[in-house]
Amino acid sequence: MLLGTTLLTCLVLSACMASAPDPSTLSQGLRPPERRLLQLPGGRFTGLVYAGEGLRSPPNATKRGYLISRGRSSILRNLGAGANITQIAQAACNKNDVTDSECVDVLLLTLMPASYSSNSTADTPGQRAFISPAQNQDTCSACVGFVVTAAAEAAINVFKRQSWDKLGLSEQDLSFCRLEPKVSCATGASYQTVVANINENRIKRWAARSCFGYSGDPTAASCIAVSDSCPAGSPQCCASQLPAGGALSMAYSGNPLATMAQVKEQIMLNGGVITSLALSNNAFNAFVENKTSSNGVFGVAEDLRDTARGDLSMHAVFCYGWWDNMSDANDGYWLCKNSWGSNWGLGGSFRAAYGAANLMQPDYTFALQYTRANPLTRARQIRQQLKLSLAFESSSQSACLLYTPQQPQRLVKLTDDLTTLADTAAVSPGMRLRKADVLADLVASNLGSARKLSAASRGPFRLCDARIVQLLKSLVTAPSPSPGPIASPAVMPSTSPGAAVPSPSPPPSDLEGCSPERAADPSCQRCAWRVALGFSHSCIRLFNGSIVCAGENDAGELGLGKSDLDDRRTFIAATALAGVPASGMGAGEQFTCVLAAPIQGASPSSSNTVHCFGAGDAGQMGDGSGTGSAAVATVQGLRLAPKIIQLVVGPYAACVVYDADASSQGAVDVPVHCWGAMYGATPMEIEGTSGTTILAMGMYKACVLLKDQTVACWDASPTPSKVPGLSGVVRIAAGEKFACAVVRPAGAAGVLWCWGKDAYGGFASNSSNPVRVTGLPGSVLDVVAGSAHACALVATAGSGGRQVYCWGANEYGVLGQGYTNGTTGNAQGSRVPLRVKGLENVSALFGAYSANCAIVASRSLLCWGSNYNGQLGTEPVLRNIVTLPTAVKGLCA
Repeated sequence: MLLGTTLLTCLVLSACMASAPDPSTLSQGLRPPERRLLQLPGGRFTGLVYAGEGLRSPPNATKRGYLISRGRSSILRNLGAGANITQIAQAACNKNDVTDSECVDVLLLTLMPASYSSNSTADTPGQRAFISPAQNQDTCSACVGFVVTAAAEAAINVFKRQSWDKLGLSEQDLSFCRLEPKVSCATGASYQTVVANINENRIKRWAARSCFGYSGDPTAASCIAVSDSCPAGSPQCCASQLPAGGALSMAYSGNPLATMAQVKEQIMLNGGVITSLALSNNAFNAFVENKTSSNGVFGVAEDLRDTARGDLSMHAVFCYGWWDNMSDANDGYWLCKNSWGSNWGLGGSFRAAYGAANLMQPDYTFALQYTRANPLTRARQIRQQLKLSLAFESSSQSACLLYTPQQPQRLVKLTDDLTTLADTAAVSPGMRLRKADVLADLVASNLGSARKLSAASRGPFRLCDARIVQLLKSLVTAPSPSPGPIASPAVMPSTSPGAAVPSPSPPPSDLEGCSPERAADPSCQRCAWRVALGFSHSCIRLFNGSIVCAGENDAGELGLGKSDLDDRRTFIAATALAGVPASGMGAGEQFTCVLAAPIQGASPSSSNTVHCFGAGDAGQMGDGSGTGSAAVATVQGLRLAPKIIQLVVGPYAACVVYDADASSQGAVDVPVHCWGAMYGATPMEIEGTSGTTILAMGMYKACVLLKDQTVACWDASPTPSKVPGLSGVVRIAAGEKFACAVVRPAGAAGVLWCWGKDAYGGFASNSSNPVRVTGLPGSVLDVVAGSAHACALVATAGSGGRQVYCWGANEYGVLGQGYTNGTTGNAQGSRVPLRVKGLENVSALFGAYSANCAIVASRSLLCWGSNYNGQLGTEPVLRNIVTLPTAVKGLCA
């Protein structure tokens, strides 16, 4: 947050209106209780009277900027079709750089309608009224709690596309139980407190108003327990009203909204903004009495920069609409909700002229939003929505896309969606998109159309910026060529290095004896041999060589030969492979690759075939096309020999490792091949990787284990460098920005070393050089890594046999403790290894992203972690997060 904490120490919004004024007492000349700012302990005073803050800003500051921007947006609208980006920048801000903040402000205003209300079904998406009736704060200075509650309700209603009557959040719960420090009935609270609480993700649960009603007295009753699931009929528990899978956050990263364009944008995107009005005490009394002009608009504008502190009154309010007089730029008003009950003003709301009451002063206006907790999940949902409505423009001279939404949409929302996609996309620096670039393209590409740029419409909207087209082209539905016939092998292949194969072979009736040699045994065929965990889908290689997958299928990553928006919550056959057994496979971000099994009697090169399907805009298909495919695409340019012994798939790339032991038979060691993001649309040799025996790949880090049992890694560019201090390495794993290695010299117990820094504060690893992981009670056999967690398979003494210990961030329950804690924005978890509960006698361990799986001696497959798309297959009914090892349904045990 840009606001300096030294400036905020004394800023407290207090003396909020204590109760709804009684018209009868006002008519008798009686005043309601005193509402002046109060002196705080230690001689500090409230009031926004510090340089650069609130009332130190010139009066009408936002209005003055708005008048300039509005005039320029009118010029911009009149440019007509064919205007280029430079012309748009000149019209918007008299500059050549369209990313200048002044230009962005004008471009935003160009997309704003003349009037809007988040409570008008004629304006809102889905024709829903999002704003609940005004509540009454009574005799407590709790206006901040009421305003934030109103903003959270609106943001959640927008998120769920539901009417206001579907949700009622408890002001009591927020004000006196959730916020830290709590609201004081004597001195109120500050927006800085709100911003800090939300940015630090302290508000994870929130009771319903109907369950925990407002009393206006923080000491009247103890806080009640709020849970995601309460026992039936329990009077001591309230069910949380916050929708699963999402989280409250502050728009603009908690920075204040500095312009009217930003305020209007947030009203349209999130239902409203939290702001404050500031008036002299005399003017505040007029506001209390609802004294307005003949059109019902409160219009008192004052310069309070030199007003004595004791003569000021401030009040927190929630604003959810506006009206512009298109004939007079000086005429317009905000539509806001108060917290004095529905009998005050316009049913509890009021209108305030632009510039009046010091409303919307820069530095003290903020917006709440409710979005998917994981930005990549939000990006996937946006892709799902867009892919139904995108097509290439039919003109042969055009390189533009056409977006025709299923429901009327405004360009301001499309701007937000495309910016979110751009922020989460893995692209080269030259293809990076900023919000200003998206705005400029939407304006430039759609000027001169028959509809207004600000209108809700089904389009079609043109998207012509080459970077936007590149970002979206994989979503455009196009016929995929049918895959050619793929020959089936006659027998099962032997296991590839690194695969966990139990031994010895007991009688066929014993599942613990399942092995590749028993692939034809009916009792083993549906048992899991290997597991590949992708971001939102996963696949299992069964003992009979077939592949089954579960989870998201947006890009055809489940191997069904088609893409669709239906998540599969149980594992189903990857039918696009035509039943061809595989010896290995891997799952990434919306794509899957499979290493085909060798065909008996055929040349060794028959085992060096890799098929991929799913997203391919970063070259993940490896066939040179640079596009995705729901049908099977065969990777081109792989070596025919030596034999491929390992296929590894990362988020946006894949690699193969060739048999280094072949060099003992006269062959020459060869480097690994990689394709996809960073490497290209066809396989690229990685210099310095000859003699690789195992490869591990994360989001930004890849490592190879060489024949001499040393490790080399690379990050931003494929130039491996040796990891210092490591020898005798037998296993490796790579997380998002960190890696781990199991060191086990001959005859010694295995120990684990990790290095690098994970993405969420160093919970899993936080050192540039390898550091030994302590707290593992036995010899380390294997290690896996995810985005911000790691797990080790440990041989322990006693009846538990081989157990799993995990550490790192735990927002998705990956530590296997039965609970979650923290978020991606506020990492919490454990920096020391914790034994995964309920898991013993583990024969194989798998992990990636935010999930883990383990095969136990009974051949059961148990998984835990993120399950937002049903990718763990642990139950018929989707549970977003699985916090304890849970059996996968439909397998052999």
